[in-house]
Amino acid sequence: ENIRLKAIWMPWNKVYKPPGYVEQLKSEVNFIFDSKDIEVLDWTDRYEGEYFHDLGHLNREKGAKLFTKEIDEWL
Repeated sequence: ENIRLKAIWMPWNKVYKPPGYVEQLKSEVNFIFDSKDIEVLDWTDRYEGEYFHDLGHLNREKGAKLFTKEIDEWL
């Protein structure tokens, strides 16, 4: 009801290979986003490995702080 949606593809650690289904999934979901005029931010490759604890979790020391600062500017 007149709510503007935004979506984000969260950062992934480049050190790890993403699962094989990821690109197809992103393509299908992005098609839905486009058809609904939903703004999407793709940060899957935004940060280097030093900012991560593992594949998809940013570490508290650097990653979470940087992500919070940058996403706050976008939101």
